[in-house]
Amino acid sequence: MKNAVLVMLKTNPSDHIKFRVQMNELRALAQTQYNIIAEIIQTKLKPKVKYLIGNGKIQELKQLVEQKNIEKIIFYNNLTSKQKYNIRTATGCDDVSDRYDLILEIFEKMSKDNLSKLQIEKARLIKEIPMIKLAASIKLRTEHPGAMGSGEYAYHSKIRRVQEKIAKINSKITKLRKLKESWFKKREKLKMPVICLTGNYNAGKTTLFNLLTGSQKPVSNEPFTTLSSKYMKLTDRDMLFVDTIGFVIDIDPKLIESFELNIFDIIHANIILYLIDVSEDIETLKIKFLSGFNILLDLGIDHNKMIIVFNKIDKITKSDLESKISAIKSFIPYNFKYVEISALNSINIDELINKIEALLYELED
Repeated sequence: MKNAVLVMLKTNPSDHIKFRVQMNELRALAQTQYNIIAEIIQTKLKPKVKYLIGNGKIQELKQLVEQKNIEKIIFYNNLTSKQKYNIRTATGCDDVSDRYDLILEIFEKMSKDNLSKLQIEKARLIKEIPMIKLAASIKLRTEHPGAMGSGEYAYHSKIRRVQEKIAKINSKITKLRKLKESWFKKREKLKMPVICLTGNYNAGKTTLFNLLTGSQKPVSNEPFTTLSSKYMKLTDRDMLFVDTIGFVIDIDPKLIESFELNIFDIIHANIILYLIDVSEDIETLKIKFLSGFNILLDLGIDHNKMIIVFNKIDKITKSDLESKISAIKSFIPYNFKYVEISALNSINIDELINKIEALLYELED
């Protein structure tokens, strides 16, 4: 594994908790690909235009690169193409990325089917356009012989090729979306409700999916083992369950948009099961809950068709569970339906099915 350093610019001096949860998640993602040597966190009210972080921290990064054989610098914050170029130049590290790039890299590693590969390629190409523009700008600054020189033609040609690739991918995704629309209409005629499992990665979605449907999908501690939605019927009832991609704290909206067919599954499901790993500490739990919950609301999901599934109750005490559920209730402005389960140990699964059936009946009225 390559040696890497994690970097964050913290712009809220009063934040003593959230930034640590964010960095812990960045570390959890990064260490699946890299050997994490160090972390650098700087607090400034405003990001610097040139490097995002200040000159002093850039010098600290440069020393780390030289002394610890750092081959990868990963920022929690989103970086512009110009900032990446400046950081590479100043530190001597050729591989500089942000969290968007890291997540995309993990997606590429975990993708197993054509659909996920298509959606990942689209996200990568969208991210590539600013880098092409920057590279052309730097080159033209030194080589430009006049208006519309050969370098500028090459730049426009590269952009056009990328845009053509994106258009082809969009065309393929549109065809697949039409197939899904047709498929959902058939399900409606058969009166077979679709139940979608959502939540942060490692919340236990696939474990629950396997338990309910008798499937044997691979379960792993690695993030994003599910990239394309998987469908299976409940073993003893006419319900179709969908296991879809996991959420990440502060995920870039552009990355979500690239996975539009997964979004389609979430939006068109009859019921959303929003899984939460209740074994995590309360601050992490609250931040992850709100991050995923807001994604669902931003997608236009009606909270009335959601059931919050507090999973992994076998890992904590009853009093701890009660205090965590109470904390979640304290910052949600309305009553929500929920159930406490352990997918791993099949605890309260009948209660979950009963809640789903009751909500389906309620939504039909």
